[in-house]
Amino acid sequence: MSILLFLIDIKTAKADGPIYIRADGSVDPPTGIIRRDGDVYTLTQDTSSNTSGIIVQRNNILLNGSHHYLTGTYATNCYGLLLSSVSNVTIKNLIVDHFYIAMLLISSSNNTIADNIFTNNLEGIYLSYYSCNNTILRNSVSETFGDGVLLEQSFDNTIASNSFENNGASVSLFSSNNNSISHNTVVDSIFYGIWLGDSYYNIIVNNNVVAAGDFGFRGDNAHNNTICDNNATNNGVGMWLNLCSNNKIFHNNFVNNANQTQIFQLSTNEWDHGYPSGGNYWSNYNGTDIYHGQYQNLTGGDGIGDMPYDIAGDLSDKYPLMNVSIPLFGDVNGDDFVNAKDAVLLGMAFETNPSDPNWNPYADLNGDGFVNAKDAVILGTYFDKHREY
Repeated sequence: MSILLFLIDIKTAKADGPIYIRADGSVDPPTGIIRRDGDVYTLTQDTSSNTSGIIVQRNNILLNGSHHYLTGTYATNCYGLLLSSVSNVTIKNLIVDHFYIAMLLISSSNNTIADNIFTNNLEGIYLSYYSCNNTILRNSVSETFGDGVLLEQSFDNTIASNSFENNGASVSLFSSNNNSISHNTVVDSIFYGIWLGDSYYNIIVNNNVVAAGDFGFRGDNAHNNTICDNNATNNGVGMWLNLCSNNKIFHNNFVNNANQTQIFQLSTNEWDHGYPSGGNYWSNYNGTDIYHGQYQNLTGGDGIGDMPYDIAGDLSDKYPLMNVSIPLFGDVNGDDFVNAKDAVLLGMAFETNPSDPNWNPYADLNGDGFVNAKDAVILGTYFDKHREY
């Protein structure tokens, strides 16, 4: 064997089957690929498998990939990581590639998936069958044939500060409620950036969706969701809605989409946040700003177009913004002012993360999955400021 081939051999360990972290804490088989130190499990080298990669059956552990590769062969129904009916597991610093599903959670709650790279998988991160209160944070998901992140019948999860690039679709929610999707970047999807199907009471805030294929944002039978402070740029359709109602859609920027919106079948939603807070920014709005006031009949501009922006049929954004909307950091309660009310709300959520019952995604001002002193500093920096119209 040449020296080069020898070096390649020792770089990547070949697993004959999945590596289990058993409920009793043992590693099976005990090959040394995963080293245990109490409740901390560390991947010691790049690893490949013809089946699934790592199956976690133990609660309350940390699995640190140490930036090693976990590589599959696209084998059907094989997973890079599988968590089934476990809780309080943290997975970090792994590079997972070439699996049927990069990571699958089944009926697993209060877990954290952070700072990993998922690339060249058929499906990315899949939460299913009542997987709740999980946090998907600061991951890179790319070159996925299907969904970057898919939630199915899963509730109260947080998807924050992730990057999605060159995926079939990036973030998909199906029959999933009360989730938070924030501070994510979506670039170059094929089909859509963020999709809500049969999903209710989700918060979609501060996401940047660029060139996401057919649709930047898409909703099918999605109701009572809040979609605000997002950017939808250079998509086929900025926002596509079918059978959607009672969604609040405001302070978003719709820029240079081939079609800014397409609305179908009784989709009645709120496209502005009232006056003077305003609605959304539309790059193709041709109105003027000569007047101000709730009825735009008082002399003097206010940063809001004098005429509504026509969306579809009799639907309109009554208060279209004349300039790109810039989020007001520190405005926890969404009233366009940063003041003591916001400080109180941040204090109530202080030192929480998404698994805590007092968690408030609006108080996580820097999108790092924690409400702490860093967020308090941001609020203090913007204290007594208001949104510029």
